[in-house]
Amino acid sequence: MDDPKVKKIKKENTDKLKRHVWKSSEDKILLNILKEQINHGGKEGTSFTKKAWRDILEQFNESRVDKLELQQLKNRHKYYRSCYATMDRLLKLTGFGWDDDDKMIKASEETWEELIEVSLCA
Repeated sequence: MDDPKVKKIKKENTDKLKRHVWKSSEDKILLNILKEQINHGGKEGTSFTKKAWRDILEQFNESRVDKLELQQLKNRHKYYRSCYATMDRLLKLTGFGWDDDDKMIKASEETWEELIEVSLCA
């Protein structure tokens, strides 16, 4: 039988990191803060320093009523990196290009169909 104290601690830990639905305005704020940190040397190699993450969290939460946890910001950063990697892979493929007016990747219908067919067969 599970210890009720352990159950309570587990529940508190999962309650802390409730799923946050990101607004585009929050993404803009976080991306600008991350960019500032990079420009001010807050990144070592491919990772932000512990101090940089503390600063990022503090700056992001300054004007918020509902504060986010550090792990939520790190998870969002991980999501950005994943999106970037996907976009980078697509743009290296023949037939895909960046449309600066619409700010999106574009390709012909046939190019998309070929990619889907190849992906489904893999």
